[in-house]
Amino acid sequence: MQAELVGLSEGLRAATSTDRLWQLGLDALARYGVTGICYAVTTSRRAALASDLTEFDFAVFRYPGAPFNEFLQKQGFRNDLTVRRVVQSGLTTVWHDESLWDNAEPEERRRALAEQEMGFRIGVTTTCSFEPGCVSGIGMTMHQMPAETFTRHWSDHGPKLQAITALLDAQVRRDHLPMLIGLTPREVDCLSWLAAGLRPDQIAETLGIGYRTVDKYIVSARGKLRARTRDQAVAKALTLRLIDP
Repeated sequence: MQAELVGLSEGLRAATSTDRLWQLGLDALARYGVTGICYAVTTSRRAALASDLTEFDFAVFRYPGAPFNEFLQKQGFRNDLTVRRVVQSGLTTVWHDESLWDNAEPEERRRALAEQEMGFRIGVTTTCSFEPGCVSGIGMTMHQMPAETFTRHWSDHGPKLQAITALLDAQVRRDHLPMLIGLTPREVDCLSWLAAGLRPDQIAETLGIGYRTVDKYIVSARGKLRARTRDQAVAKALTLRLIDP
């Protein structure tokens, strides 16, 4: 297992495209029965508890079949009980666990039924990182199997899957978030100088570009980080380690 993780780490670090990055992660997970993943990062636990995709700083869906990915892109994480449970507790949640529904809201039940009708019955949602300023997690669909079989499968392979997802999360957040979020080098420069206390006009002078160009970069970075203000964009960039403090 250690050699497998070392090889995966080297491959993830060398990945030069988002497609290659996620394919490497999926290939590693597929050895243990995973058929698709959803990965998300947020710098706000409050926003995550609201289960609104628009409040997540980054989310990617790599599930088999377009309909479910389109469903998630449209619905986000609203009324997703497994996401709420993971964000609240930091614990792994098995999708078919009947005890999940003891305190579920009607909207959460309806969403779960819609997902089951699309064939997504067996899987888990687990936390990758559970820090005060940042929560990330991953949902994994598995090959369809009886619930009892999955329980044994998770007992045998769960630790390996969690080790792989932890590595994928660490590599993504350390080396690839700027690429995944889509920040350009100039946008990172502008955020870095804002964090250092410079005003936009001072940044323009420092970088040797126009004030309006700096403003354009800052507005673009805010949009990509889903930040309402310039200060929030800087705070998110610092928390996600996109820029140095």
